Amino acid sequence: MLADDISLDRTTIEAALAQVRALLRRAYTQPDAFHGPQHAEEVLRLAEEIARRMPGELRPAECLIVSAAALLHDVGYTAYQPDWAPNRSEHVAASIAFAQRQLTEIAPFAAHPPLIAAVSFLIGYHDDTSYKFPSFVWDGRVGSIDLGWYAAQLAAFEVSLSAPQRERLRLLLAILREADALTAAGEAGAARSFQYAIHRGLPIFARGNPLNAWCWEESAAGNTRLAAKRALIDAFTPEGRRTAWESYRATEAYLRGICTEHGMPYVPETIVAVGADDPSAISAAAGMEAALELISYAGWGARERAIRDAAFADSPAAQPSAAAGMTVRHLPLDLLPDVLQAVDREGPQTAALVALHARLLSEYALSLFDLAGVVEYRLNGSVMRAMPPIVERHPASLTSNRNTLVIRDGAATIALARKLGVPAVWVVDVDGALGIGGETKMS
Repeated sequence: MLADDISLDRTTIEAALAQVRALLRRAYTQPDAFHGPQHAEEVLRLAEEIARRMPGELRPAECLIVSAAALLHDVGYTAYQPDWAPNRSEHVAASIAFAQRQLTEIAPFAAHPPLIAAVSFLIGYHDDTSYKFPSFVWDGRVGSIDLGWYAAQLAAFEVSLSAPQRERLRLLLAILREADALTAAGEAGAARSFQYAIHRGLPIFARGNPLNAWCWEESAAGNTRLAAKRALIDAFTPEGRRTAWESYRATEAYLRGICTEHGMPYVPETIVAVGADDPSAISAAAGMEAALELISYAGWGARERAIRDAAFADSPAAQPSAAAGMTVRHLPLDLLPDVLQAVDREGPQTAALVALHARLLSEYALSLFDLAGVVEYRLNGSVMRAMPPIVERHPASLTSNRNTLVIRDGAATIALARKLGVPAVWVVDVDGALGIGGETKMS
């Protein structure tokens, strides 16, 4: 057991946590509605609830570790400097620095330095799930938190533990992650995520798919959805998964209200449409052999430029002109051509898409059918890219009706959507090829 040689009674733990709370209050010399003491107390409350539901009771020292980490996991925001990155990722290392500097003044931690190391470990990795996603802060690439020399320190601490102790440490980290993630979802959590993004100057909506949630820092709406996804991924207890899905639905209701307020059509994500709306579905594919890692995301603007630069139709000379209109639309599948024969000729591509979509749901709570830009990913060691289907009129039938539409790219994606019963997908409509209304507005 982690800290199995440390004996603490309840009175000692409560006194220590009272001192940690005092440290926290003194650290916040300025009000912080997003990461201040109120948020810390909510994370602590949830962490204690999760710990009580564990099949095996946590030892007193483990309870102290989780509780102290819950209170201090975001305290580094108090050290904010103007040269920090827009996503404030530096707050994690700053939180560790605060904990290691201040906990030495509190009796149980002073007497048992491994407790401080364990608290530091939980703080250092509590937000890792968020950084699995691409971020515009890193030019659309997947980045990582720079822990500086703390990274080596925490790695050395983990290595020093026995296998059972490492397992217990990872359990404590899972408790903190679930608790912290759940505070960012639901109506109140959605409002907090949305307002924090607006506070930092993000636009309300993204280009292309206005509610795009593939990349951090693209829009306030996207960040709000990503925060809810983090809860779906990090919730590991049965009750936590149920709460995460309830919170996800509440987040979507909040975003629907935002869309109504700003005259923007609300389009739900398709993770529910493909059957992921189940407490166990997000982790259902965890045993699959396909290993997925997102590398980068380029939004609709980059995709549009790539289309204009590439040979498009049957001849390399046949390219959309610079003036050709291109619109990202969310379209019912019954408006699109049946591409079954084309997909039959692309069997390996279809198989790859099946694996990709399953892993996107499992690892990222993302649906391939919500894609409006270009995502680069690594699947089973191979680097590949995915993008939304492209639709245009056949060059020989420019005066015909929409039944002469052709899918110039993405036939396998559309076929997979039909197979899964997905009602609609995001596509690129070149020069009004679809001949229907309902264009997606750009913000």
